[in-house]
Formats: sequence, C-alpha cells, structure tokens
Amino acid sequence: GQHRDAQPVGVEAVELYRAAEEAEPGRHRADLALALANLGATLSRLGHHQNAHNVEVEAVELYRAAEETQPGRHRAHLAAARVNLGLTLHRLGREQDAYPVGVEAVEVYRAMNEAEPGRHRAGLATALANLGLTLSLLGHYQDAHNVEVEAVEVYRAMEVTEPGPYRARLADARVTPGATPTARDHHQDPH
Repeated sequence: GQHRDAQPVGVEAVELYRAAEEAEPGRHRADLALALANLGATLSRLGHHQNAHNVEVEAVELYRAAEETQPGRHRAHLAAARVNLGLTLHRLGREQDAYPVGVEAVEVYRAMNEAEPGRHRAGLATALANLGLTLSLLGHYQDAHNVEVEAVEVYRAMEVTEPGPYRARLADARVTPGATPTARDHHQDPH
C-alpha cells in the first residue's frame, strides 16, 4: 500500500523536476536524478523491475553528469544510485550487467571512505555485500567470499563504534566468514 501510494507522487516529482531542468539546463540535474532514483526504488519495491531499471539508468547518467560539473558533490548519490541499479539488474537476472555496476559502486565508496574515514562505511558495506552476491551468482566463489568477508568486517567495525543499528545488517550480510563456497569447495555436476 505505502509503496503503491508513493508511485504517483514519485512520477509527479520526476515530471516537475524534468520540466525545471528543461527550462534551466543543468540547474536541476541533481534534483531530477534524486527524484528518478527515488521513483526507481519505489518501482523496484513494487516488482516493476524493468521500469525501475530504465529510471535508475537515467538517474545514474544524470548523477554522473552532475558529478562531472561539480566533482565530489554528487559522488555519494552516484554510488547509491549504482547500488540500486545493481540490485535491480540482479532482480532482472542480469548478473553480467550487474557486475560492472557493483564494481564501480564499491570503487566510489572506497574512495569516499578513504577521503573521509568512517563517513561512508555503511554504503561501502552494502556495496560490498551486493557485489559479493553478484560474484557468487556468476560462479566466482573465491572472489565472492573475499568481498563478502570484507563487507562483514566493515559491518563489524560499524557495530563496534555504534552498537545496535548495524546489528541487523551484519546478521543479514550474505556471509559470515566461510559461508560462501570457495572455488576449491565448489564443484559442479558435470551432467
């Protein structure tokens, strides 16, 4: 119910920001990207993954353009939009396409976390966990394991400095060390 109610509001926000951006090119680009990202998340929650994909691709493109004109200002939003796009691609069964999206999200969050230690750890942990899932689904079990262990380590570090809020994320993390099959542990039936 709540997500269904949000869809028309999200569509209206996109239409308003699109008109504002058309009237003053570049001025409302990031606002339009945010409205698109929010609409994409709503559409995805409603199970409209292809529509979400189309909207999220546009959001990523707009954030990338905004980041080019104002370096550093929209980087966190670009990374978050990449994470959402990667999840939508996963839901569409497009792991090959989700992989580079996930890699870029991790790279952006790592750079931000290095520049501002601790500030973007939650985003980094989420991006790592999602990349680990993608790698596992692609059959790259050792790489998936390594990435997922790193995600758990980041979640654990957050839990130490701020007990409570990240406990559920840590519990939901796709892996605890050793849970993902490594390449040597995994075998496929040759038939």
